[in-house]
Parts: sequence; structure tokens; C-alpha cells
Amino acid sequence: MSIVGTAFEPIRGHFHPHQHKQTASDYRETMRQRIESWRSMTGVGALAQPLDQRIA
Repeated sequence: MSIVGTAFEPIRGHFHPHQHKQTASDYRETMRQRIESWRSMTGVGALAQPLDQRIA
């Protein structure tokens, strides 16, 4: 497996919850939490626009 493939799966898994097993509101909350944790892990929290401001 390539380096890109090695990094891809854990990142994809973080942002691809089993949405067919959740209600829409639960899925949105799960994604909000995962995006928030990603921002804190990568240090881009202050630079990124909050999810609720992007969804209109």
C-alpha cells in the first residue's frame, strides 16, 4: 500500500460515519464533533469557518 493509501483510510473513517444508521440530526452532531476534533488535532481551529456558518 502506498503512503497516500496508508494515511487515507484513518482520515476517511473519521469523516465517514455510518450515516444510514443515524437520524439526520444525529449525523450532523456526529460530524460537528468530528470536525471540531479534527481542527483541534491539526491546529486549524482558529483559521477554519465553523460548520454551522457554512451550511445555509
